[in-house]
Amino acid sequence: MSQEARLLEKQCWNCTTLTDEHFCTSCERIQLLDLSTNYFSFFKLPIKFHLNLKELENKFYELSRKFHPDFFSQASEQERRYSTERTSMLNDAYRTLKEPLKRANYLLRLQGFKAIGQETKTPPDLLAEIFELNEQLEELRYAKKSKDNTLFNTLKTQVLDTEKMLKERANELIYNLNSIFSLWDNLPNNSSLEEKKKLLNNISDILSKIKYINNLLENIEEEFDE
Repeated sequence: MSQEARLLEKQCWNCTTLTDEHFCTSCERIQLLDLSTNYFSFFKLPIKFHLNLKELENKFYELSRKFHPDFFSQASEQERRYSTERTSMLNDAYRTLKEPLKRANYLLRLQGFKAIGQETKTPPDLLAEIFELNEQLEELRYAKKSKDNTLFNTLKTQVLDTEKMLKERANELIYNLNSIFSLWDNLPNNSSLEEKKKLLNNISDILSKIKYINNLLENIEEEFDE
């Protein structure tokens, strides 16, 4: 897209004032949402992992009031549509940025990495424990089905011990994630692509392990919720 076209995109649809705000700085009309806007820019926040969450929350409620449909009940259909579009993105952006793991995943996507999905990496140092946990869960289901309460309670204690260990491991990974993101947030502008890629690969690897452990914890909870 040419620079001229980009400038036209940023012109107010009503008075042609150049603006990149939610509302025109001249006529104060709500603006067309640029779908290429990322969640950080939407809130006028730096693209970093460590955010001032109170500031994020304040901006969310401020914009929620400004985009509220009541303010556009007498406006044109076009302005009502712009309000709805911005409200939708506001909610999506807030849900993503306020949660550390969602925010980390989103940052990766902005850097061209795929989101961490269901296909996650098994932490090598937990292979033996995970194999044992799967066996315990199988036996636990059998004990539940056969109504062997003594065996069930014994296995439940073992599984809960494993659950505690997994939570501790997840906390260690989250600590490491925060540390690496601190390096990422403070990278100088002249950092090499190799240095950036190395940090992002480490972040992606940690997120994958956290996701894997969280899936295991969810499986454990499901066994006891039934």
